Amino acid sequence: MVYKKKNLVDFYLSEIKDIPVLTVEEERALIRKAKAGDKEAFQKLISSYLKFVVSLAKLYHTDDVPLEDLINEGNMGLLRAFQHFDLSKNVRFLSYAVWWIRQAIFKLIKESGSVVRIPSSKKSNIKKVQDVEKQLLQKKQKPPTPREIAEVLGIDEKEVIKSYEIAQRDLAIDAPLNEDRDTPLNETLFIT
Repeated sequence: MVYKKKNLVDFYLSEIKDIPVLTVEEERALIRKAKAGDKEAFQKLISSYLKFVVSLAKLYHTDDVPLEDLINEGNMGLLRAFQHFDLSKNVRFLSYAVWWIRQAIFKLIKESGSVVRIPSSKKSNIKKVQDVEKQLLQKKQKPPTPREIAEVLGIDEKEVIKSYEIAQRDLAIDAPLNEDRDTPLNETLFIT
């Protein structure tokens, strides 16, 4: 007997395919109970919208990010939507949740676009270092040292150096090498 191996998405879809869609009354009752701490109501509410998350994940799926990851992030967006949902606003939960689900999916897609994901706290540090560098450059008319930048920011010189290392950007193969030259990197690599 030959067994057909199912991938994770197929298995997941087979698990959620028979979960019924909620009526407005069912949805509102489950939200009230879930907000009061009823775990079964919470599970039933969230489960009823998993198929919608999958449909959004499929809509935005590309080869860059695995579908499983998009579904997972979409599910996280669904959970965040529940945390922020206000039942007193006369709107369906899914109408509210779609924004949170898309936001989570788009964030993953955006982060997957770079070779190395830089945490937002590091990006903030890099921006501060760059801002101080620009200020000192204008003031002194010469590039400041990492020590000078560190003194202004009140941080260790090693942190400034680390920020520079992290900030080194990836070059696209067809991007201009610098602002002064229009010649892309791929046209300079094979020059003899």
